[in-house]
Amino acid sequence: MKAFLFFKIFFFKIIIFYFFFFLNLCINLLFLTNSIFYIAIFCIFYHKTNFLITLLFIELSYSCIFFSYIIIALIFENINGFFLSFTLLILIACESVIGLGILLNLYKNDYTIKQEDFTNLKG
Repeated sequence: MKAFLFFKIFFFKIIIFYFFFFLNLCINLLFLTNSIFYIAIFCIFYHKTNFLITLLFIELSYSCIFFSYIIIALIFENINGFFLSFTLLILIACESVIGLGILLNLYKNDYTIKQEDFTNLKG
């Protein structure tokens, strides 16, 4: 009986340890994705000269939102967060294709990718 009680307490301590380890890891990953998101937003406003770099940082900020949804779905054990994150991943892919299509079309017409030179997009 004592051996059973020992193993029960031992396994309970292991389960509690791994639960708090998992929760701490998820919180650290959320902090990391939020930090990268804010760095990407800052770089979008800082690098306004190159259209390709702006698209790159927009994709980076979308990817951080995607990973945040996955981490939150893991914490709350909710399958709807995974569906929302993969829907967002499809949106990210479509947005990048449209942005690169616009970039290629503008480069083909003007042979530059500087945003100051794109006055032909105005209505």
